[in-house]
Amino acid sequence: MHLRLTPVVRGDQDSLERAAAVLLIEPVAASRSAELLPEVAIMLTGAEREVATELLSGRRPTEIAQRRQVSVGTIRSQIKRIYAKLEVSGLVEFIAKARR
Repeated sequence: MHLRLTPVVRGDQDSLERAAAVLLIEPVAASRSAELLPEVAIMLTGAEREVATELLSGRRPTEIAQRRQVSVGTIRSQIKRIYAKLEVSGLVEFIAKARR
């Protein structure tokens, strides 16, 4: 996440009255580092690849479930299968093994 401080123009009454500044919080666009290594991608099903890519992008299981319109339990099961196939025990290890 990037933080940017942007001054508010004085006299702009439609903005925030008496505000000295506005803090804008903008998500960072997914970068190429969110891509799976090809040797990792071929080990996974299509659904598992999508979940793995979302994990690499920094999304939490609940966010992934909402975006894919499935239950959190389904996402957690897919994550467990991904970890088993890659022989890793957690997110940090997964990222180290799977990230391009």
